[in-house]
Amino acid sequence: MSTVFKIENGTFALSLAAPTPPVTGGVCGALIGDYATGETFSCQITSGMLTASPNVTSETVPATWCSAEETIPSVGVTSYSLDLSYLQDPNVVDGLSQFLFEHDTELAYFYMGLDADNPPKATGQVRLVSGAIGGAGRVALTATVSLPVDTKPSICFGDSTASAPVPAAVVADDASATTTTTKREKASASS
Repeated sequence: MSTVFKIENGTFALSLAAPTPPVTGGVCGALIGDYATGETFSCQITSGMLTASPNVTSETVPATWCSAEETIPSVGVTSYSLDLSYLQDPNVVDGLSQFLFEHDTELAYFYMGLDADNPPKATGQVRLVSGAIGGAGRVALTATVSLPVDTKPSICFGDSTASAPVPAAVVADDASATTTTTKREKASASS
């Protein structure tokens, strides 16, 4: 079975402060309003994507008298970047262009909703970098920026009827805390 997904109602926010109030229910419970201390730049974004960069090295074991040379891959922790394409807005005070330029190198929290506040969505921390300003005459100016993700981001897969957080989130439930477990964790626990 194949599925097709299109971003038709995306939302995006950056905040220098941790989301307030603290997000309840992990990434699946996150709302763009939780990032109200920051700026929402949804209408400037033309493309937003979390890009994974595998950390793979290999070690070559030399041939011996009884076996051929062998290359053994070694997989390290994957690194991520938040890659954005956006409409430049240097003509706006408090726009995305100014925010990136003003807070260059600072740590920020991001919210990226691919269907508004419904899943799929992602949250995490990034290091801000300045974007381009200016370009060709008489055209809508765009820019791209790649923001390094500081720690592994959290992603809520699914839709408004069924969703699963990765990594699993700890959800406060009155006096006790329960863990939301993903299908993958359930499968590995039963084997």
